Amino acid sequence: MVLLEIWVGVSPPSLSSIGSEVMLIAQVLVIAVCLVYATRGGCVNVVLWRMRSAPVKTALSFEQFLEFESSSLERHEFVNGNIHVYGEAGIAHNDVVRIEHVLHGLQRVLAVFELQVVRPTELLVFVAGELTAVFMVLSSMAELLARGEKWQNYQTIPSLEQYVLLSQSEPLAEVYTRQADGSRRYQSFSGAAIISFPSISFELSLKTLYADLPVN
Repeated sequence: MVLLEIWVGVSPPSLSSIGSEVMLIAQVLVIAVCLVYATRGGCVNVVLWRMRSAPVKTALSFEQFLEFESSSLERHEFVNGNIHVYGEAGIAHNDVVRIEHVLHGLQRVLAVFELQVVRPTELLVFVAGELTAVFMVLSSMAELLARGEKWQNYQTIPSLEQYVLLSQSEPLAEVYTRQADGSRRYQSFSGAAIISFPSISFELSLKTLYADLPVN
């Protein structure tokens, strides 16, 4: 059986009426393709993502973003100095359960530090008021951003020592660590590995973090 995966954009409220109509037509065409493919014995996986809305605020520093986010009822993302409403469309219920399980586990083991959850998938760790480590639990929707645009933005923060990508479904972590020359060292950990974070004097056990992870 062949798997066909289709990514469908979900338009935000800020799109013009013409843009919304074009997106609706595209979504109808995708549904038609899925139906034809499925009737021929294929397996179809449709992944939704939310197209980025117009910025709520512009020309801000990362510190200003954190201050804004701490008093906001909505979740936002910070991109190139702009603040956008964070779209959660496309994260399936089962994914949400697993992501929350891993994220809450992180909050428990890192409770001695100053923490801030800026998005449903992202945890920031501060030391002496400076952002030192970022832990991100990957979803289908967020993975491309986490490895691309978001990673590029975080690299501009001088105090950031570790950028950590965590699987939502298995004990797997990818760690980018700042080196003395400013470059980033990449490491991958899995299974029962214990990861050392010298910048925050902390060791993370993947076995402990992923214990009792929901399967479905």
